[in-house]
Amino acid sequence: MAKPIDPDSADRIKQSSLLATASSIGLALVFSILLGALGGYYVDKHFATSPFGFIIGLLLGVVAGFRNVYVLAQRLDNAPVKKTLFSQPPLTKPKPSEPEGSDQNNDPKENP
Repeated sequence: MAKPIDPDSADRIKQSSLLATASSIGLALVFSILLGALGGYYVDKHFATSPFGFIIGLLLGVVAGFRNVYVLAQRLDNAPVKKTLFSQPPLTKPKPSEPEGSDQNNDPKENP
């Protein structure tokens, strides 16, 4: 018979998953930039276009890296977070108060 999952261990698994996603943000940025720069360097060596291939590859790597950071940050932002002592509720705009009698119909055509 399978042993039921302890709620504390399930919480630890969620926290580990969030930590793994958070740590992958920096790696995604660095590797994207390196891959773009190396690709540009290869283009420069192969087609003798120095330094334009490297610069374009580096810029493409930076753009791809920041896109990856954005996607991973969105994944972190949408993840459920455990409420702790120091967590704060999300900021919301206060609802405007309704004037008195707003629940009554004030249309003169409908009120004889």
